[in-house]
Parts: sequence; C-alpha cells; structure tokens
Amino acid sequence: IYPAQIREFASHSWLETADIPVSIASASTNFRADIPDWREALSWIKYSTPPFQSNGTPTVFAAWWDYGYWISVMGNRTSLADNATLSTIRIAKLGRMFMSEEKESIEILNDLKANYVVIYVVGQTFTVAESGQRLYILGSSGDESKKQWFIKIGGLDEGLYLENDGFTPKPYFWENSLLGKMMPFSFVSFAEFSQQGLQFSNSTEYESGLRSIYTYDMKYPADGPGPLRLAFMSSSLAEPRDGLFSAVIVYEIVDSQPEEP
Repeated sequence: IYPAQIREFASHSWLETADIPVSIASASTNFRADIPDWREALSWIKYSTPPFQSNGTPTVFAAWWDYGYWISVMGNRTSLADNATLSTIRIAKLGRMFMSEEKESIEILNDLKANYVVIYVVGQTFTVAESGQRLYILGSSGDESKKQWFIKIGGLDEGLYLENDGFTPKPYFWENSLLGKMMPFSFVSFAEFSQQGLQFSNSTEYESGLRSIYTYDMKYPADGPGPLRLAFMSSSLAEPRDGLFSAVIVYEIVDSQPEEP
C-alpha cells in the first residue's frame, strides 16, 4: 500500500479541470503548476538541432498536432501538423504512424520527410520503500491519454489495442505499436486504489477499476541501432523524483538498415 497522494493523482478527473486553458507553463497538463518540461524541450529543439539538413531541406518534426505550434513557433522548426492543419488525411496519417507496427510507422515517417518524432507522456512516479524500486503510473494529458484518439482518427481497431474501458492498453499496444515502443515503460502488474492508498493486485489480467503499474524501460536508447534513437528527454523523467512527471521525449529517425554493397 502506498501514499494517499498516489490515489488522488490516479483518480483525478479531467472534468474537474476542464475550465483550465492549455498552457505551456503547465506543460499542457490540467494541473495548476509551473512545469518546465515543454520549455526545456523547445529550447533544445531550437538550439540543438539544425534548421536544415545537409541536403538543404528543412529539419522536420513529427508530433501529434496539439504540439505543432509550439514546435514551429518556439522551437523554430518545421512541424507536420498543428492547430491550423485542415487536412484530415494528414492527421489520420499521424495517428496511423503512432499506432502501427514499427516498419510501417517508419515508412510513414520517411514518406512525410520527418527527421525527428516527439512524444509527450504524463504520469506519476513513486519509490517502493521496501525495495527501492521506482514505479510509474501513466495518465493525464499526454499521448498516453490520447492514444484512443490516435486509434480512432487513424481508422484502426480499438479492440486490438485497448481493454474494454477504452483506455487501458493491452500487451499488443506495448509490443506492436510504435507509440508503445517509444514510451519508455514496461508493464509490471495491475493495482487498485482504496481508502488506504495503492494496493497491488495478484493478477496480471485486467479487471474493471484496476490501474496499470510500470517500470522504466527505454527501447530506443541514444546508442541503439535504430530505427529511432533517443535525442532528448526532459528533466522530470530524465531525473525522476517521487510525484508528477511530464516528459517530452524526442527521437531522431535513423536508417537501421545496412547499405547494400
């Protein structure tokens, strides 16, 4: 059983904060707090990536459209979609890119001439007192909470990826979608929340009302073979402390296939 603040975060309803406007100061979350992660990421994008590639084409960032203006205005880089994007085809293509298997997703990114792909993950982390192990709960305003829209807008089968609550990811999501692989977490077990706090379930089978618990697991490290390599991770996940994290993660798209002789 873990502290009550874990329970309060996990049961937080978007309805309670629907009147709070999206702000970069709060990293687009519904929390009334100064969260620097997006400002860190946009500064890194602006000052640590080239505006143009060696062939003279603009450096292009793929991300869900919510963050497009921030990338183009504050990051001063080309974004594939933003709040003014009228093409439903482009938005649907991005949804399919995030939710498809790795090979198909990379083909979509290459077709869109993207050089980097950005994801945003919000949740809470805590340390198990007995073992010192760090664990994570996902959910509140990031791509982990928008994946069902990626699936629907992309025209994919929701039942393949999500449990019957329409939110909890199935193993297929983690094992087969590019978004699942870009999120640096692996499932540990389910847990439930009571008046005493968080209590682990003995079952790994989903039941209504249970929440997923994760460990940190980076699948595309900076020194990995590709097709993505970690380029940047904002401080709340790179330097985790118990409580809220609001992580912006940037991957560089690289060619993992050896050249033919």
